[in-house]
This record gives sequence, structure tokens and C-alpha cells, in this order.
Amino acid sequence: RVHIVDTKRAHVISIQLTGLRLNFTTIKNALLELDEKVLNVEQLLTLEHAIPSPQEKDKLLAYAGEVDQLGEVEQYFLQIIPIPRIEQRIKAFIYKAQFDGNAKRLVDDAEAFAQAAT
Repeated sequence: RVHIVDTKRAHVISIQLTGLRLNFTTIKNALLELDEKVLNVEQLLTLEHAIPSPQEKDKLLAYAGEVDQLGEVEQYFLQIIPIPRIEQRIKAFIYKAQFDGNAKRLVDDAEAFAQAAT
């Protein structure tokens, strides 16, 4: 296997990706479509830390060998690199996924405050 990502970082990300129990194409498509049926908040929080750095991205895009010879994390990174603004997309996806729960908590808190003030 060819490893471009730092070994320690790749090991941590590999464990995180294994915990998702989704193939890389499914993850990519869910990120592109902001599909909450496929990715939940916990999974998104994991993926938020599994984004290639600019240096890793440059090295992967310059790689001229066979993709199947790359390590697991490198192959995952190649799947998500084409997604525009991946880091911002994941953060927005997390916000979207948490919005209803946060809004309900705010309403409940406002109602509790209003009752306490009367």
C-alpha cells in the first residue's frame, strides 16, 4: 500500500471511518445531497475531523499511481476531494441536522423563562 497521509493520523481516521459502517461512495453522495437519512449528527462530527489538509490534498492530486494501491484513508480522501467546500459543507450539514432540536430547546427555555417571570 502507498501511504501519503501521516501514519498516526491515517490510523485514527481509519478507525473513525470503520465506525461509520458506510462505504466511501455512500458517504460522498450523502455529503453532496446533505442526506440526513444516511448521515446522522454523530457521524458528521466524526467526518468533520476526517478532511484532508491542503498539503494532503495536493499530494493526493499529484499521485500518479493506481488508486487501489493507496491506503484506505487516501482512497477516502480522493472520494471527498471533489466535493466543493467540504469543510464548510459538513459544518452546515451539522447545523442543519441539529437545528430542529436546538430550536425546540430554545422555545422550551423561553417558555420556562416566561412562566418563571410571571
